[in-house]
Amino acid sequence: MPSLRASLLARHAAHDPELTRRRHAVLADLSALVPATPRSRRTAASAILTTLWRELFVAARPAWAALACAWLLLIGLAAAERSTAPDAPPAFAAELPPLLSWSERERALAALLAPPPPPP
Repeated sequence: MPSLRASLLARHAAHDPELTRRRHAVLADLSALVPATPRSRRTAASAILTTLWRELFVAARPAWAALACAWLLLIGLAAAERSTAPDAPPAFAAELPPLLSWSERERALAALLAPPPPPP
């Protein structure tokens, strides 16, 4: 009794010419629909852009997905922190000095910019 592999190959060999003829007919119909574009029409810039697209974006899908997840995590953490933040002003706001008037600012600036007294 022939093996299963041998019987399948024998059955396929009997239908191989018909399958090949049909495959060629379908490919001929498809090639008639698609206009032939010569490869020389591609410019160097389009070749470079295509290569960059493939190398940076298509090949690195897992890396881009990881970066997107990291950004989503950061945005989620920022949103969670913002929703739990108190509405009270910070503690150091009470320690700030009161705002100075214009004349007081002028005097403070003159005191800071005055030349130091000569040493004794």
